[in-house]
Amino acid sequence: MSQRTQRKAALQASQQLAWDAAHDGSAGPVSHARQSLAEFSDQRQKAGKDDDRRTTALEEWRIRRVKRQLVDLERTNAHDLPSTAFPVSSRTDDSTQLSSALNNRGIVPQSIDRLQRRREDKRRRGIMTANVKTLVQYRKTLREYLNELPSDTPYVTSVAPAPNYPPRHPCASCSHPDGKYPCERCGEHSCSTTCWRTHRDLGIAEGGCGVGQQGMVGLS
Repeated sequence: MSQRTQRKAALQASQQLAWDAAHDGSAGPVSHARQSLAEFSDQRQKAGKDDDRRTTALEEWRIRRVKRQLVDLERTNAHDLPSTAFPVSSRTDDSTQLSSALNNRGIVPQSIDRLQRRREDKRRRGIMTANVKTLVQYRKTLREYLNELPSDTPYVTSVAPAPNYPPRHPCASCSHPDGKYPCERCGEHSCSTTCWRTHRDLGIAEGGCGVGQQGMVGLS
């Protein structure tokens, strides 16, 4: 067989192989390449969907976490100070002080006006003390104060103007105003590696996110 015939036969064989690969996709390196490309594309699409679901779940968990913190703050603000926060004055009446001074040392006030002013001040302080006692006795919760607000001054939907400075992120562990390192799970910031370890190792009930305990699995 001549070289020309061999080259012609090889060309026909390669053409036949390419035709088979293009029509049935069952043979040849071209079909394997196409199959690998299709599998890689499917894997990328599946990984992209998993990442989207993971990102969505993480964002929902962060929103729930912030809502729980706001509810805790509102529950704390709803309780007024106890009555023990207002100590009762131990100062005696001015007339008692005056009689004691006259009987013991014979000291007389420089003027009657000063005594009158002191009595007037005492009376005013007594009125203020009575008002404070009334507030403590008939204390209201934050929800009751909110219900008394007029409809044109909403509390929950109030919006402050845009700040002139960039936002500052306090540290979640020590409340330092410069938290540079955000948590990849909950989004809260830490100011140092020490605070980051504290935030990582503490559970959700203790104020951390527990990323060092259970990782990114099982968001709740």
